[in-house]
Amino acid sequence: MSFANRPAAKFRPRLTVAMLAFAVVDVVGLLLFAVGFAYLARGPGIFFPAFPSGIGEAVVLTAVGLVLVFWAATRMVRQVVKQAPPDADSPPSSEPTHRP
Repeated sequence: MSFANRPAAKFRPRLTVAMLAFAVVDVVGLLLFAVGFAYLARGPGIFFPAFPSGIGEAVVLTAVGLVLVFWAATRMVRQVVKQAPPDADSPPSSEPTHRP
């Protein structure tokens, strides 16, 4: 196999501190969602005996959990896109170039 016929190398994103932090926020969001939704689905005492203490807290936990998961997932995707190599088939950027 010649060098010209080799398939392109697969892109593997690097784990950065920012991506790790967003992953931790994602896990926290999943936990909040799970605790809130479990209370709504099965009643109190599934994970913790006195938390959440009511339906209002459970709804807030579920909503905040969903928002955190969505926010962290979009930030992780943005980090991966930043690391991606430029695509040779894409048109050039329409951003203005800075000339000194």
